[in-house]
Amino acid sequence: MTQPNLFIRLEGYGRENFTTEALAHILESEISLRRAFIGMLLKEKKPHLLKKFKDDSISTQTIHDVGRPDMELVSCSDHRTKVFVEVKTGAPEGDGQIGRYLKRAPTAFLSPHDYTLPTRYDQHRSFLGHFFWRDVCALIAQRKSDNIVQEQFLKYMESRHMAPITPITKEELDSATKAVEFLNKSRSIVDSVRKRIKDEWAVYGKNVGAQRVAEDFDQEGFHCWWYRPKTWKKNERRFHLSIGIGLDKKRKRPAFYVCVGSGHNGFWNDKVEPELEKQIKKLVQWGWVRSKPTDRESGYYKFFPLKTGKRSEAMFDEQVKNVHEAMKDLQTLHLLRKIEKLL
Repeated sequence: MTQPNLFIRLEGYGRENFTTEALAHILESEISLRRAFIGMLLKEKKPHLLKKFKDDSISTQTIHDVGRPDMELVSCSDHRTKVFVEVKTGAPEGDGQIGRYLKRAPTAFLSPHDYTLPTRYDQHRSFLGHFFWRDVCALIAQRKSDNIVQEQFLKYMESRHMAPITPITKEELDSATKAVEFLNKSRSIVDSVRKRIKDEWAVYGKNVGAQRVAEDFDQEGFHCWWYRPKTWKKNERRFHLSIGIGLDKKRKRPAFYVCVGSGHNGFWNDKVEPELEKQIKKLVQWGWVRSKPTDRESGYYKFFPLKTGKRSEAMFDEQVKNVHEAMKDLQTLHLLRKIEKLL
């Protein structure tokens, strides 16, 4: 049985800010770890500042005239000496964020290992570098602390693919070939269904969403395709329809799904409009499940089990039928029209 993890439970309140606060707490709680973290940031570009950070304070989301960096480390011996850390877990860099921060203090960028940062910052004398969560996890792991908070933080980072990868096991090698075969089938299923329903969904407008099937590994999925016309984005709020194959947590197996979702983290929050709230309660009664909100995605999913032994055409037909069933739920409630009206 998987041990409950406090960090996974709480991340729905906003992964990026939550992860920043968790890291700040861990650094505040252990001086030696904080020294190692500051050393990692300063040793290449600003080693002369290390002596000023023998004693320091950490704050988060402090407002400055150039913006609000996620984390700020300030020397206690010289309050003018500070370091900004901009933290990312998935969301893109805000417009010119790093450039603005560099005007006020040496700035480091911390993100997952697959995040690409524009190279224009590399030559700036105050840019400390692009650091990765796996580096931070390695620092914490090296302490070999029995602190339960640090232990759960590391497990949380591992579950979100932001920690150093663990050693490959014999079981993983044995199952790798089958995994590749399943992924190929997953893409084929989603793409075949996409081709069959895209004209049906075009009644809502020309698709400005995805034109091809994409990998969806970061969200505990396999492959997905999403659709959105221009009218489904107003006032920085947007929503979309999508299909895909992902992990049905209730059955603990991959399943085909239809989703009415949003790339806007606050779209489905607790302050949703009463009119929409009534429709959502109906969806839940009909078997739709809300995904845990992340920096990128939130929505309601209807999962359909993948049946074994079916030939490809029969499998494609079955998933198209499942899409029609899910869309009937949405159309019965006039949900798409109501959401568009509320945007």
